[in-house]
Amino acid sequence: MPLFSIERELPGATKADLDAAGYRAVACAFNYAGLRWISSYWDRAGERVLCIYEAESAEQIEHHSMRARIPCDRISQVEHFDSTGFTNAVEAPPAG
Repeated sequence: MPLFSIERELPGATKADLDAAGYRAVACAFNYAGLRWISSYWDRAGERVLCIYEAESAEQIEHHSMRARIPCDRISQVEHFDSTGFTNAVEAPPAG
C-alpha cells in the first residue's frame, strides 16, 4: 500500500483541537478501504501537523480529510527510509 505524507496547517490549534481531529480521523477511516493512519507529528512552533498514512491514493486522503473536517494542505507520496540499518552498522565512539 502506498505511503503518503500530509501537511495540515493548524494555526492556533490547541491539544484539545488536535485530540478532536484525531478522533474524527479514526472514526472516518473505516469508510475507506486500505486507509490507515500510521503516525503524526505536531510542529507547535510552525502550527502544523505532519501525518503519515497508508492509502490507495492521494484522492482517498483528500476525501477522508474532508469527511473528518481536518485540513489537508499538501499531500506527497513517500517511501519508508529507516535508520535502523545504519545505526546498527556503526559503532558508537568510546566514552570520554
